[in-house]
Amino acid sequence: MSRPIHQVLTEWSRKSAVLPQDISYFLLLLSGELTAIALSRSTASGARSVIRILFAKRSEAGREEILRSSAAAMIVLGMLPTLAWTIPQLNLFINLHIGFLTEVDFLLFVMGFLAGTAWSILLPQKAWLGLLLTPGIVFMTLVNVLSRYSW
Repeated sequence: MSRPIHQVLTEWSRKSAVLPQDISYFLLLLSGELTAIALSRSTASGARSVIRILFAKRSEAGREEILRSSAAAMIVLGMLPTLAWTIPQLNLFINLHIGFLTEVDFLLFVMGFLAGTAWSILLPQKAWLGLLLTPGIVFMTLVNVLSRYSW
């Protein structure tokens, strides 16, 4: 991150407007989601294969129902860590322990990839709508949590 951008984000952080990690976390999630959506045919067929192996005795309709339910659960569960972004102590801890930073970045990308795969399953022809819906869900969650700090 360039020095001027880092200074602006640090100033916003002092004003409790945004933490520098929030933007990088969001971009990592979005890049993982974009990757999965770009590979939507492969990711969706891979997920179907896994469900077919795990639930071999179920009917095709039953497996499709499990797949769609799992995809919806992945989206909801993938948004829960958004609440952790509002904890400055957690971000400071990660900044002070550089080894965790790589793991956190990787996990955020994987979370985005899983969300993109889920959108590819739920909206096969319009998975790109997930790129609009995911930020909306994230920002609605953050706004609700941070509203106590507003004017």
